[in-house]
Amino acid sequence: MTMMTPTVFDGRFGWLHPAPGACGVVICNPFGHEAMWLHRSLRQLAQRLAEQGMPTLRFDYAGCGDSAPGEADAISGGTADIAAAAQHLRALAGVTRVVLLGVRMGATLAALAAAQVGADALVMLEPVVSGKAYWREQAVMRQAAAGPARQGDATGAGAGHCQVLGYDVDAATIEQLRLLDLRAGSPHPAPHVLILAAAGNAAVDVLAQSYRAGGASVETQAFAEFDAMLQPAWLSRAPREAFESVLRWLVRQPAHVILPSVAGHAGACSTPVIALDGARERPVMFDARGLFGMLCEPLGNQVAGLAILLPNTGCTPHAGESRFAVRFARRMASAGIATLRIDVSGLGDSEAAGRWDDAPLPLAGACTDTARAAAWLAEGGYRRVIVLGICTGAYLALRAASGEPSIAGLILVNLPRFAFPADCTIQDVGFARKGSTRRHFKSMFELGKWREVARGQVSLAPVIATMLGYAARRCAGLLGAPMLARRQGGAAGLLRDLDARGVQTRLLYSPDDVGLDDFRLNFGAGGRRLKRLPNARAAVIDELDHELANRAAQALVTEHCVGLLRECFGVGEARLADEAKQPTVPEHAGGLLAGAECGTARYG
Repeated sequence: MTMMTPTVFDGRFGWLHPAPGACGVVICNPFGHEAMWLHRSLRQLAQRLAEQGMPTLRFDYAGCGDSAPGEADAISGGTADIAAAAQHLRALAGVTRVVLLGVRMGATLAALAAAQVGADALVMLEPVVSGKAYWREQAVMRQAAAGPARQGDATGAGAGHCQVLGYDVDAATIEQLRLLDLRAGSPHPAPHVLILAAAGNAAVDVLAQSYRAGGASVETQAFAEFDAMLQPAWLSRAPREAFESVLRWLVRQPAHVILPSVAGHAGACSTPVIALDGARERPVMFDARGLFGMLCEPLGNQVAGLAILLPNTGCTPHAGESRFAVRFARRMASAGIATLRIDVSGLGDSEAAGRWDDAPLPLAGACTDTARAAAWLAEGGYRRVIVLGICTGAYLALRAASGEPSIAGLILVNLPRFAFPADCTIQDVGFARKGSTRRHFKSMFELGKWREVARGQVSLAPVIATMLGYAARRCAGLLGAPMLARRQGGAAGLLRDLDARGVQTRLLYSPDDVGLDDFRLNFGAGGRRLKRLPNARAAVIDELDHELANRAAQALVTEHCVGLLRECFGVGEARLADEAKQPTVPEHAGGLLAGAECGTARYG
């Protein structure tokens, strides 16, 4: 496996996968949540391209991923970013020819930038041909994510700012999308074009014919694996057949020439530091196995010896769902607090994530990796570490704290369970959190759900299994299982041990989260048994969604973290009162509230 190197150009963060070829490849990400979902697949593709002798650059557009904020709309800004990336690749690797390879909107931007770049070839994977159709698709997704109570005309946000699964879409981008149609563009973007598209995509057929008429050599291929690839990160599977087909096509191109002497240029111009307003970020490897992290440190007035660690949420890379980890880190930097957002082994930009496989990722190993990250911070002078984890990340944080003395605080958002089997994988956690008793109980009073059952569209089996399973565990709890669990180091015993060490623990749940079932089983209705632990608190917050994909939820979690820093870690009010950098908190947001059922009574 070739070793990739981090690089920064004009505030944009990227990775160079060096190789001895004269032809380099720039990978152009899709937009928003799709870039997070496909990160692992595109990382593996970059690795395979480098192994075939093609230096490859992956990068984050300005304002996306780890890059510094951008100013232009996503269409014109993304096109300019691709042109800058191509120039950077030429300088880094000494390549004389460039191929642009993009997925979805990344393919569309690559086509728009190709002429400016002087691309020798273009690879388009399921390109967005019509921006208007693409925006309608995103609007439907935005409505579905908002739920019935908030549904409205998502396209009606065209006059101003809106979000799709937590990712910003400004008015200028929406307007540009509505005007965008590749079929009405230049005769052809590059001399050689490969297009992979799912069956029945008539717009792609028209686009290919248009490019041929303009004089390009165009090949189209079926993309049967597209639906399996475009899934949330924990479900997404790399389209191996499609990627191998792309590799074969590229190797046949005239631009593919191997020049071993070129490899010496790789990384020579790289300065892997992202300069921010009052802070800097730099990539770090914090373990011999190639575990990756992005360390964000204030440039001055730093709180000595205190840092916040953010492990992965499920299989999502270190930037976090809807880029929450990045925004949170930069908000904390404004208060003088360092943060480290990490990728455990097999995820994101850790070394093992480049392997050409879809092997499940052991949960126990990820817990150990999280503890190693905290120990690494302690070795660097950050003797007190707070770990903020979401969903799977909350479990990693909790288990890491049990054996790592530097961890002094925990913020656990939607912890799915207090214990999983020893052979559990990160992917297993995703399946385990699919249903909660409260959600299933509420659905029994929804007429629409019963209509779906009558039509055979929905099965009652998962509902029955969840309710019976909860009833069985509840009965066991009433018969004394909590006392047995305490003696064996179960949930109560684990939190008791952390409390005795002085670890400040905050458990935050969304109202229908499956983790509440496990919380009640271990700590009783209303969390009554948690009251015995003076350093532990829990709350149900109405505005929280499971993975913090919406900004209101992110603002609430940030507010709770600020409260913990102020109350328990001596961080002064003046440091935390930078209103210009704080996300907006909704008017009716819950605080450390108490009741699991209605979100209005206190746990502990």
